[in-house]
Amino acid sequence: MKKLSFKIIVTVIMIIVGFIVIQWLLPNQETTESGSVTIQIYNEASELVYEGTHDFEKGMYLYDVLDASFELTCANQNYEPDQTCNYTFTGFAYQGKVILGISNQAFSVITNWTNTFLAIEYYDQDTYVLAQKGPSHMALNDGDIIRISVRSVSA
Repeated sequence: MKKLSFKIIVTVIMIIVGFIVIQWLLPNQETTESGSVTIQIYNEASELVYEGTHDFEKGMYLYDVLDASFELTCANQNYEPDQTCNYTFTGFAYQGKVILGISNQAFSVITNWTNTFLAIEYYDQDTYVLAQKGPSHMALNDGDIIRISVRSVSA
């Protein structure tokens, strides 16, 4: 039994060390040039409530474009709505802002993180692909099409 416990502990430690090394060695992708991005936003009924093109500059991420163009509601450290978006997650598994809602004068979409969330996808040749990074780390390329939609956690 002691050998099994030791093997499990060593395996868990190696996985954690491997994750840290990969995060440390892989560079954070940046937006390398200015351009424009098309943003589509869908509500909880899967209806397109917004579509528009937004300019961005070198070094900006998706969060920067959204923050400059819309009123955002982010999550605080307890995943409660915070319209100031002052809190930035700095944990082991996730770093950056968590967006719970987006609005302007014409529309408003809001999620509660318990039952619904905002899914961010980008158009890749002929299909939409779920983003692997959060908006604070999602680099942009000229001509990108980004789809943001309210999704159910249970779906």
